[in-house]
Order: sequence, then structure tokens, then C-alpha cells
Amino acid sequence: MPAVQWKYAMGSHWVPFEESCNRSIERLWQSGRPDYINCRSFGNVYINISRCELMYQGDVVKVIRTYEAGLR
Repeated sequence: MPAVQWKYAMGSHWVPFEESCNRSIERLWQSGRPDYINCRSFGNVYINISRCELMYQGDVVKVIRTYEAGLR
């Protein structure tokens, strides 16, 4: 079964989050609630999961939920 992989927009590319951040975002997705999480890539960030947005240093960054074959 494919594994869930969260990614963030960087220019015209989608960049995967590191595993610990990916798990934290997935927990927010399952709960349906926005919250702050800590990611190595960004530090402490606010994720609005219903809008698929990450708030970082005053900027809004789009995030997407994907399925990747071979990940677990």
C-alpha cells in the first residue's frame, strides 16, 4: 500500500517533508485541526490543515498530501 507523503511548494517544485514532520502533519490531517508543529526544515510552524497551508515567517506556503509507492 502506498504511504502518505506531505510536500511543500518551493517555486515550481514540490519538496517532501522529513519523516518526523510528515508524521506530525499527518496527525493534524487525521484530527482535522490546525496547530503548531516543529520541523527541521522550518522550525516551529503553524499548519492550517483545512486550507493545506503552512505559515512560516509571515509567508504562506502551500502543502499537499500525496501517496508514494514503496514508502512506509
